[in-house]
Amino acid sequence: MRFASEPAPAGVDATQLWVMLPGAYMKPADFIEAGFVQAVRSRGLPHDVVLLEANIAEVADGSALRFLQQFLCNEVASGRRVCLLGISLGAHLAMACLARAAQGGEQARARHAMARCAPSEMPR
Repeated sequence: MRFASEPAPAGVDATQLWVMLPGAYMKPADFIEAGFVQAVRSRGLPHDVVLLEANIAEVADGSALRFLQQFLCNEVASGRRVCLLGISLGAHLAMACLARAAQGGEQARARHAMARCAPSEMPR
């Protein structure tokens, strides 16, 4: 698993990190091709964007969740607000991540992360 990074434009101090979690059978390039990152940029939002590349097996066996949690622990420790944005299976991963953080005594960290989830409306 890895993240594809789309940092804020040069000279922009990113105030938030948006983590885009793709649906089943999607790749980070699908978010880019569908215009998600461009929509952030065209609105002038001062956000870094990262896109998770994980497959269904990695979500099913829990390794994607562990990878995402470790990534978020590092990011939230820096004091930056994080927003998880998930479609379909990615939405499931976002909710599981926040639920696990709240159950594990990491409420303070969970308060610095939020989730936005939606069913997939992208072509398959």
